[in-house]
Amino acid sequence: MARILLIDDEPQVLALLGEFLEQQGHEVRECSNGTEGIRAFKQTHFNLVIMDLLLPDKG
Repeated sequence: MARILLIDDEPQVLALLGEFLEQQGHEVRECSNGTEGIRAFKQTHFNLVIMDLLLPDKG
């Protein structure tokens, strides 16, 4: 299916959304801050990025 990047500073959101998307057959990469998310985005091609727009650390 799709390769999805999740970026959120709330561990519960990452776990819940990540688990749901993986159950649907997607490959999911979870990042807990903006810096880590930007690094992952630059290293790998993702079909979709889902992120918290109010991250305290946006890289």
